[in-house]
Amino acid sequence: MTWEREVEDLHRFFMRWFRGAAGEDGLARLATVLDPGFTLISPDGSVRDRATVLRGIVAAHGARPDLTIVVDGFSEIAASPTFTVGRYREHHDTPQGRTTRVSTVVFTADDAAPNGCRWLAVHETWHGHG
Repeated sequence: MTWEREVEDLHRFFMRWFRGAAGEDGLARLATVLDPGFTLISPDGSVRDRATVLRGIVAAHGARPDLTIVVDGFSEIAASPTFTVGRYREHHDTPQGRTTRVSTVVFTADDAAPNGCRWLAVHETWHGHG
């Protein structure tokens, strides 16, 4: 399982998708790597299930043409042969400035998935706000 690469690959897709440059093949990959039980907790505390996340991403195609996304600060919190818990920072740059969030992620191993893992859960918090 190469979870750091998965985070980089998926956020590269997100950046291209939100800019309007990525096609439907990226959506198919996204649907493959999000576990059926996937949940996302946003920095505002809202909880979204897989279907809600996918609908939101589809609707946002081309909505942020000036967006740049950079991920860094990877750290592994816990791991076993079947799962990994990790943390990373996600920076969004636009002409209006930068926002940064810290994300804690849970992956399950899946040899059939790209990079050998599927996303189970993400919990995002703002970094440097307040």
